[in-house]
Amino acid sequence: MGISTVIAGHAAKLMNPVLLAGLGLLSSALLWLVLAPLVHQKISLATFRRNWKDFLELVLSRGVAGNALIFLGFQLTTAVKAVFLFNLEPAFVAIWSALLLGERISLRQAILILLLLAGGFLLSTGGSIETLTAQTGDLLIVAALVCFSYAYLPAARLLKKTDSISLTASSNCLSGLLLLPLAFLFFGAQPTLTLEQGGWIVAYAITFGVLMLYFYFTALKSTKPWIVSSLLQLAPLPGAALAYLLFGETLTLPQMLGGLVLLATSFEISRERGR
Repeated sequence: MGISTVIAGHAAKLMNPVLLAGLGLLSSALLWLVLAPLVHQKISLATFRRNWKDFLELVLSRGVAGNALIFLGFQLTTAVKAVFLFNLEPAFVAIWSALLLGERISLRQAILILLLLAGGFLLSTGGSIETLTAQTGDLLIVAALVCFSYAYLPAARLLKKTDSISLTASSNCLSGLLLLPLAFLFFGAQPTLTLEQGGWIVAYAITFGVLMLYFYFTALKSTKPWIVSSLLQLAPLPGAALAYLLFGETLTLPQMLGGLVLLATSFEISRERGR
């Protein structure tokens, strides 16, 4: 997750960000058409026709709204900040679960969520409230995480009835097809792609659309969601290292402190939900 975020964060600054999201998802769907037979897996769409409401919820929340917002955010902020901001997701998962599933948020969990949000603020602004309005990219990423966290609910329901490869390939394909007209309608046409841009699209398609989403859906199918969420909170570590090595991106001392708060509290929120 951290590595794919750094790749996407850099690529979004080189081209139409929504077009990048759409082409990346479509490329990953095509890759799965080739890879599925190699792992003796048949991509089946029957489950999605029978459970079209859950499938549509997943596509619109994670595939379309979440990806459009996240790539717009990537264009306006640094990749190293983005990988740490992803650790806000457990807070939104807990809130959605409380609102829609009736799960209770304990006082301890509420305190952890507040600490998590404080860590996100410190990471984004470096502790200066005057700079909050300048953090448009960070705010777009937070909005995307609200969409991503909602997608846990329909994804979990669908994975009780289908396999992770079919869900990954089909949701990526439809999401990519829906994103392309949005890219041209709101952000202008980009008739040609350079070799560098094409390379970044393929890199993103492989690291996120194939590897990350496959492992995510596979883990969600066979492992408790809180364990999956906990492990995802470690993603900023390799992501931050890659952002520094490739692009020289660093954080100020207050931002590092905010990142550490995000790491610790997001992991604890995920672990708390598993008790």
